[in-house]
Amino acid sequence: MTKTRTGLRRTATARQTIKANEIFNSAFSYGELEFYRFKSSKKINIAKMSRCMGLSENFIRLKLAQRGLI
Repeated sequence: MTKTRTGLRRTATARQTIKANEIFNSAFSYGELEFYRFKSSKKINIAKMSRCMGLSENFIRLKLAQRGLI
């Protein structure tokens, strides 16, 4: 692979990560965390969160673990 393709791939990955972080942070800025919880418990429904935000479950699990929420 050439240096140009490698550089473009890194740039694209960085853009995707920044966009995903913006989407994730905007959901928490509105205080919508109660919307993503199960009705009968305090656990967060990660599958629902990923569908609504349009992000992968693994990314959401990583971010929630970093914040200490799971």
